[in-house]
Amino acid sequence: MWQRTAYTVAGLIALGLGLLGVILPGLPTTPFILLAAACFARSSQRLHDWLLTNRWTGPMLRDWVRHHSLPRRVRWIAIGSMTAMISLSIWILSDRPWLQFILVLAGLIGAWSVLRIPLRENASQSTQANLNQICNCDSGDELGKPPANGSTASKRQNETREKG
Repeated sequence: MWQRTAYTVAGLIALGLGLLGVILPGLPTTPFILLAAACFARSSQRLHDWLLTNRWTGPMLRDWVRHHSLPRRVRWIAIGSMTAMISLSIWILSDRPWLQFILVLAGLIGAWSVLRIPLRENASQSTQANLNQICNCDSGDELGKPPANGSTASKRQNETREKG
C-alpha cells in the first residue's frame, strides 16, 4: 500500500513539473509527463487512464508508447521555444547575472534532455492512428505497465474489436 502511495505522489509531482515545463523556460515537459504516466501505471489505473485519454497528454503518451521517439518537427519546436523563452528571461533579468547563469544551465539541461530522445523522420504515419485509438494495452509494455484486465483502455479495445 505504501508503494502505491509513493508512486502516486511521485506521479503527481512529475505531472506538476511537466505542467510547469509548459510555462517555465528550460524545464522539459515530455519527460515529466512520461514519468507521471509510468508512476500512475504502477499505482492508479484511474489516473493512468485519465492521462492516456486527456486531450493534451494522451496523444503524446500514445505516440511515445508506439515509437519511443520524437518527430523531427517536435524536437525543433521544443528546442526553439526553450531558446526563445530563456533568451527573453535572460534579457529581463539582465541585472541578475547569477539568475541568468541558472537559466542558461537549466536551458542546457532541458535541451540535452530533448536531444537525447531518439528521432524519427516520418510522424504522419502514426499521428492520426494515435488520435483515433487509446493504445495497445494488451502488449504489457505500455509505460512499464502490466496488461490491464478490465481497464478503461482494454474495454474500449474490446468494444472496437466487437464492432469491427
